[in-house]
Amino acid sequence: MIETLNNGKENNEMQTQTSILDGELLTMAEAAAILKITRKALYDWKRKGKIRTVKVAGSLVRIPAADLAALITR
Repeated sequence: MIETLNNGKENNEMQTQTSILDGELLTMAEAAAILKITRKALYDWKRKGKIRTVKVAGSLVRIPAADLAALITR
């Protein structure tokens, strides 16, 4: 019974992540939540060139969903 509940929870999380990845650009907070890391860690990845970001306005940056999906499937 617990196994079934856990599997259901994992499936719901995957569906939520998939629906978020359907969009074109993600905020740093959204991407960090999907990767289960802190925003600070994600900004460190950006600075080190581990993940590509797109400047949208002023200092606001977004992460292309396709890039995040590729990173997850590596």
